[in-house]
Amino acid sequence: MRGIFFHLCDLCLANYRIIEPIQSRSALNGLYLLSQRNSSGGGSSESSSSGGEAAKGLGVSFGGKTVPVFRGGSSFTLKPGEFKLNADGLVKTTHGVSLDVNASTVSKFGGAYQIESIPNGLKIIQRGPRPEHFEIVPSYEMSVQQFQGLLNQIKTIPVK
Repeated sequence: MRGIFFHLCDLCLANYRIIEPIQSRSALNGLYLLSQRNSSGGGSSESSSSGGEAAKGLGVSFGGKTVPVFRGGSSFTLKPGEFKLNADGLVKTTHGVSLDVNASTVSKFGGAYQIESIPNGLKIIQRGPRPEHFEIVPSYEMSVQQFQGLLNQIKTIPVK
């Protein structure tokens, strides 16, 4: 399924439809998997592409509106400490590569790059004490190699 995770109260649902509620006791409790409606007539269809991307021009809910997110630098190569492993050696869904809603905050790390799309298997979550800080994490527990492979498929737009 293709979609984006959001709190319903944080997003205007005019452009989205609910695919499924997230049934969990984790941090995802109260979130819903949403699919973007197509722009031709407002019908309900999931966004799709041959590349398996979840959505174009991704945004996150921040300050009562949907805003773009940015990565510092163009690399998504995992670094030690950016992810956590479970007892079976799989990457947990709680930690990942950092993003921010402020391009100026991340520009010092090799320039700001807006997240255009992420593949299925990844999601963006808010993490940490700063509300502006987000992370791209696995949608489900997976191997480090699989996580890195999905990170390598992320599409970005350099911010000028």
